Amino acid sequence: MSALAIKPKMTRDEFKGLVARIVEDCKTLAQQYIETWQPVDPSWDTINGAAYLRLSTDQQVSVEKGSLEQQIYISISEAITRSNADKVNYKITKFYIEPGITGRHDKRPEFIRLQSNIQSGKYRFVIFKELARIARETDIWKRFFRLCIEKDCAICIRSFPFNPNDPSQIFQLDIMAAFAEYESNQTSRRIKENNFSAMIHSGKFNTSRTFLGLDQLLVNGEPKVGLYTINDQEMKQVVWIMNEFLACRSYERLLERCEKSGVCNKSGEPFTIGILRGLLTNSRYMGKWILNRENKEKNQDKLMPYDRYQEIELPHGQAIDSELWEKVQDTVTLVAGNKTVDKATRRIYPLSGVLKFKDGSTFAGTGAWSSTSQLKHLYYWNKGHKIRIPAEIIEEKTQETVNQISANSKEMQEAIRARILKNDEALAACTEQLDHFDGQIVGLKKSREKLDMRLDFLLEGTDRAEADAFKQEYRAKMAAINSEIGKLKIKREALEEKITAIHDSARNIASYGDAAKEAQRKLAAHDPVALRSVYARLFEAVVVGDEDAEGNRRLDFILRDGSSFSADCRVEDVSSTCLKMVGATGVEPVTSAV
Repeated sequence: MSALAIKPKMTRDEFKGLVARIVEDCKTLAQQYIETWQPVDPSWDTINGAAYLRLSTDQQVSVEKGSLEQQIYISISEAITRSNADKVNYKITKFYIEPGITGRHDKRPEFIRLQSNIQSGKYRFVIFKELARIARETDIWKRFFRLCIEKDCAICIRSFPFNPNDPSQIFQLDIMAAFAEYESNQTSRRIKENNFSAMIHSGKFNTSRTFLGLDQLLVNGEPKVGLYTINDQEMKQVVWIMNEFLACRSYERLLERCEKSGVCNKSGEPFTIGILRGLLTNSRYMGKWILNRENKEKNQDKLMPYDRYQEIELPHGQAIDSELWEKVQDTVTLVAGNKTVDKATRRIYPLSGVLKFKDGSTFAGTGAWSSTSQLKHLYYWNKGHKIRIPAEIIEEKTQETVNQISANSKEMQEAIRARILKNDEALAACTEQLDHFDGQIVGLKKSREKLDMRLDFLLEGTDRAEADAFKQEYRAKMAAINSEIGKLKIKREALEEKITAIHDSARNIASYGDAAKEAQRKLAAHDPVALRSVYARLFEAVVVGDEDAEGNRRLDFILRDGSSFSADCRVEDVSSTCLKMVGATGVEPVTSAV
């Protein structure tokens, strides 16, 4: 299968959509296998297990769809191989697909879910393509191995030289891991020594990164990695930035002044606060660098040479006035100790990540200076659809919705009643289907017993020819019955998960009032960072709809259980910062059928 590459200039939303489609294709492939699974030999016992698939980044998923699919096929092949070797049918009942998450930690949703199900005794085996799919850190997969050994869940890894289910072989693996870790540390030490030596003797950094005011040194027309030369024209901008910082004593106000004056960073992109902080404290402008600053107060004799504190004179020399530098550093310290001014000018957008267009694309909080006044307009902006909604307007409407929830308003009570009714109806439908599937399974098992009885009767009888003729028919019918039972069990498991989700939804309803009250407290305390977190727990999304002929846009404040409060947003002018909101049109419970 050919790899899928990211299209040039693909937007972030397009890229996310591509990854989501690839993952969905893989889930469909996995589900097809589960639904059509056949035992290698119907006469063997069958054990249930799982397979775990992982790629480290979304980028890998987008260009290595084949790799993710390959992990599915390898898992299926490994299950068949183990079945033939052990004379037991290895049946994969669940594929845990973890796209775009590093293996250097174990805080992975699917991995956590897998471990939980192993802990509960749900699986007798779990399949991985290779050890690295479990984790990149020794401690993580060792803990996972211990869990599987304790719960009698076999770990199946193709071509793995050790049996991870055997404690004595795991001990051998630990010894090899210790040697590998030692070699890794030795390599790291050599790299540190080389970098330290290059800095001490040549003032050379281990990077080709440049900064505003400093270019990469050219020798005979070729750039030298880690060495700089002063760009006098850009240094004038650096000095201007430093003087402006001394005047305003605020990173946020400095950022605004850079935006208004069109001063950009080295790449030509607008500054961020982080980049400005780095610029104001970059000692390269003074022709100096400090190695291992954190070790300054330690006993240097007890440290390895490459860990010792060192002050380095850089070969490009000093680029700005010493007095200006000292004033800037004093102001940096002052601002760090007293952030009152910065907090007053900082604008946090609490609906970031929650506010979305109807197609799922997100809005980002941003601001821009007016071309006709000295005012800065604050709004939520959807780049893909060029939709602009003033921050104050939509945040006020969100606050009104939160107040309705907190006050347990008539609208909120109606929403809860409607949702409970929906839950009860869905629960009843699921329970009825569950009973129906159980009845079908019982009927199929009885059919299987009758086949066994008929075969036993024929084998004990004298008519050998009839018995031999029935054997082939028996195998085909038994395989069909077992396959149908397997499909019904998969459907039954999906129904049980849906019932669990319905119960969770009922618990969520009871917690909305508390979350709304917490949002009110954060709003009163002027804590937009905490408010953003509360909104994320309260709302699944705040969805902006299409604009109608009268310039209205529908807003759906969707709660975590699927119920929603609706309102209209009127856009008088797409470039205007004055949008009017009309009153709420009521509560609209979720209508999706089970």
